[in-house]
Amino acid sequence: MLESMQSSQEADHEARHPPEHGVGPPAEAPVEETVLVKISKENKIFLLKDASELALERRSEAESILIRLAQLNAELAEQFDFKESALEKLTLRMLCSPGAAATQDPGAHVPSFIAVSYCWHYGDWNVAKAARPLTTWGLSQPIVRKILSLRESKDEGVWVDQLCIDQKDGKKNEDGKKNEDEKTIAIRSMDVIYRAARRLVIALEDVQLDQVEEEVGLKYASMYETMCLAAHERQPSESEKGKMVKELFKHDHRDIGDTKRFLSKMLNARWYSRAWCAHEIKVNPHLKTTNPLFLCFGSDSRVLSFEFRFIHFLGLQMLDEKPDFRGEDLFKVFDGPTERNNLLQGFSTMNNLLPDRDRNSSLMTYLVTISSFDCQEKIDKIAIAMNLSRIPLSFCGTIDPEFPETSFWIFALLALASGDVGPLLLQARNLYVLDGKKKSRVISWVDLPHNAPLDMRLPLLSTNSIHGATTEYIELDIYLIAGTPKKASEASLAKARSIIQTFSLMTRGHMSGTQDTEYTGDIVGAVVDIMAHRGIDTRWFEEFIGLAIDNGIDWIRWLPSVLEEETKSGGWEHGEFGGFEAGFTEASIDLLSYFNITKESNDDFDLVFLDPTIRFFTCLTDHRMKFPVLLPSRVKTRADGDFGFTYQISDRSWIAIPVAIAHLPFYENRVWVIEPGNKLYVPEMRDPPSNPKALTDVFSVLSAEMADRRDPQNAEGTWCLRKRQTLVGCQPIVADGEAVVLLEKQKVYGGEDYDWAAIAEHQRITAAKMNSRL
Repeated sequence: MLESMQSSQEADHEARHPPEHGVGPPAEAPVEETVLVKISKENKIFLLKDASELALERRSEAESILIRLAQLNAELAEQFDFKESALEKLTLRMLCSPGAAATQDPGAHVPSFIAVSYCWHYGDWNVAKAARPLTTWGLSQPIVRKILSLRESKDEGVWVDQLCIDQKDGKKNEDGKKNEDEKTIAIRSMDVIYRAARRLVIALEDVQLDQVEEEVGLKYASMYETMCLAAHERQPSESEKGKMVKELFKHDHRDIGDTKRFLSKMLNARWYSRAWCAHEIKVNPHLKTTNPLFLCFGSDSRVLSFEFRFIHFLGLQMLDEKPDFRGEDLFKVFDGPTERNNLLQGFSTMNNLLPDRDRNSSLMTYLVTISSFDCQEKIDKIAIAMNLSRIPLSFCGTIDPEFPETSFWIFALLALASGDVGPLLLQARNLYVLDGKKKSRVISWVDLPHNAPLDMRLPLLSTNSIHGATTEYIELDIYLIAGTPKKASEASLAKARSIIQTFSLMTRGHMSGTQDTEYTGDIVGAVVDIMAHRGIDTRWFEEFIGLAIDNGIDWIRWLPSVLEEETKSGGWEHGEFGGFEAGFTEASIDLLSYFNITKESNDDFDLVFLDPTIRFFTCLTDHRMKFPVLLPSRVKTRADGDFGFTYQISDRSWIAIPVAIAHLPFYENRVWVIEPGNKLYVPEMRDPPSNPKALTDVFSVLSAEMADRRDPQNAEGTWCLRKRQTLVGCQPIVADGEAVVLLEKQKVYGGEDYDWAAIAEHQRITAAKMNSRL
């Protein structure tokens, strides 16, 4: 909450240099001339040493990834190189004052430097009126003047990419080499440069505050500064920090509207939409003593400065005033940058720009995080994501400009090579790539993620179950489930309705075991609203209880323990299962009597039957159970009687589970719905025959509960992937040769699910035609 509560060393420094905010020098002050200096190799090593060591500390991990990547796809592995190669070749230049030692003596060192993060000026970009005139830096004169004033001494350098990297692509330099090599090398080293800077300065040249916005911004920046200085003096404990914020950061409710307008301008700058800007702020260490500094314009055109941590802190305070989003609208506010962000969107974007602290993040996360930002050269996103991941590898290859999203396939293989099975679980959007012959457009086996960040890295327990991958297919071992999903029997559904009505289960929803009730509560509310709007809430209860009855009393008794064990793995952000609500005792006795299990006929009735059944009803009425499967069907997962709940599939599809992800818990998309062959079956929307004998004579695709038209596996071991989905409530998947069969080295090609809306419409029209004949 209070980010400025820092270590004693940082606090001592901050006592002398408190959080920075305020105005720049008068507008009439002259712009100091600067000289572009090429830094010596020794000076480069000195400036980048600590940042380079941090970037290269995972060298052994990079070696292992590259070895495994070569096993999965040798051609792709050849397109990567180790980062130290780029750092060795890097040409480092600095903008220095004419009187700086480095401009007079070739042997003199630049002691430190400021790095600038900004947006290049383009004709259609509406910058602030004060952002004039434009200098050779590619920045306006007032901003340049302010940056120069922030240096510790005249010897400190300034790094601005537009001048410090030779931008003359394709032209030869004095050594006869193409300058595009220098630019490419710099791109691969950019994380080290921005991490090594003494301070990062962020120029928001399209932000000019009016007088009221300026006053409220400076007012609360000053209040934040006072709080930081008090924190240095008091050194509060963790438990005392919250009290200190309430004591020293008192927001006047009369300022709320003006504060939101101030934040809206600060959070809607073009800078927030650019991929390289996101990279520059995320790789910076965000020290409290030299926190990244925003520069913008005040009402009188002077340059104002606000620390990144202050804007972040103020945004956090204002979130108490956030609007109430419900239903599907809740998920829209966390999309990527938009033309005009609301406060929650803006803060969410800013929050995603904080440095990554957890090395256990999936490699896919870094590309997904950056994918919502704009980038002129789409291939740069690979370099950015690699830099953010801190895996010291550089991508030296190319991607077809017509298929820029091929980068997601590249990162999917990198993730798999790193031991992360996350790409196997993605159920999102079709990823279109070139086929192996680079002639036609096909759907890849890996999906194109949405903008929301992925979870942490999911470990691959056995590397030998994934054998290789191309853009079109992945070769891996799978567990093939012999049965198909079925709905609950009518007898079980009747009993389910009786229990629901008798014991008012529809009104007894809860979220026991939730860790973050506010976060999970918002999502639960959205899911419940969606289910109610679509009329499936009551059906869900009926189907769940009916299917459980069909599964048998042993499955009912096991379910709570299975869910408890899987949510204890720590990967689910919505808490744990395992609650016990005695209020479900009567409902449990009623259900047990349906199986002829009573207290009179069983000595261990309470321990063996009643308590587990009460836990079952406690799980059943927990709203969080609706997350994994909205409309469940059951499929047999063991010959001796275990079952799992999953979504319905077509009568032409099989359920498979890749061995690599079979160990994962119920909330992951471990089920692959597949069909034999390397080309998708396209359903025929034909007119009904004159004398059909069965539904299969009329409709080319039905649900699996109505028919079974699955083709057997082929000799080539090829399949097409329809979709991925969850499997809930079963014990660990193992091959028993009957309910589950192990198939090795199967090639699964990319595909897409049936257009069920079009199929349903065809069925409606066909039924009408058939009725008209009667």
